[in-house]
Amino acid sequence: MKIRVLALSTLATFASNAASATVFFDTLNVPSANTAGFYDGPASDSALFMAQSFHAPSSSFSEVTLSLSADTPADGGSSAIYLVPDTGSSGTNAVAGSPVIAVAGSPPQFSGVKIGNISDSKLSASASGAPTALRVTLPAGSAATVASETRNTEYWLALVPNSGSSVDWWYTGALQGSGISGQSYFNDLSPQPVDGGTTQLGATATDTAYQLVVDTPEPASWALLGSGLLGLGYVRRGALKRVKAA
Repeated sequence: MKIRVLALSTLATFASNAASATVFFDTLNVPSANTAGFYDGPASDSALFMAQSFHAPSSSFSEVTLSLSADTPADGGSSAIYLVPDTGSSGTNAVAGSPVIAVAGSPPQFSGVKIGNISDSKLSASASGAPTALRVTLPAGSAATVASETRNTEYWLALVPNSGSSVDWWYTGALQGSGISGQSYFNDLSPQPVDGGTTQLGATATDTAYQLVVDTPEPASWALLGSGLLGLGYVRRGALKRVKAA
């Protein structure tokens, strides 16, 4: 019995360790006083697309969390989320350039991988002042795919609402949080010509940052958790054998 209790205790410790994560970027878990507001989706009055850059030395990240709300959650709108490579225009490792645009337009078609859709109905009402921390698990292989295309170990997470969406992506103006140095946000509220032409897409800026977390569970912790499960199974099997032999 003591052995079994010890196994359960050890397993609980493993499970606790597995809950930890490697954080690459975090502008969400900062003091609430640093929250400056949000950018509106097209059904409100503003942004047709929004993106935030982050730096990751490897493609091991597997989850992202966005701080979102909607002016009218029941509007039937939705948004697509993309993991997008960086152009490398900064010329410096770990410093954002711009997201790669595959096809110019309003909104543009981002290069990279679509990692999910978000329905406005899943979000809190913006008027409540309490945004939803929406966690999205990246499809298998998506980070590695974008890693092969990006430059300077920089990535972008882009949010593209459809025309009926009133989604709001909250941001912070305090520029605090893990991995914020050298990063930029991108939207169409301050458009600029692309490649010297007349097509207006958007501008990158560093005075604020969208609230975003990019992280991954610790692989070593998950391995320990698996070992704990196997150990518990072994103890359970031994107990059953002793019962049969009695």
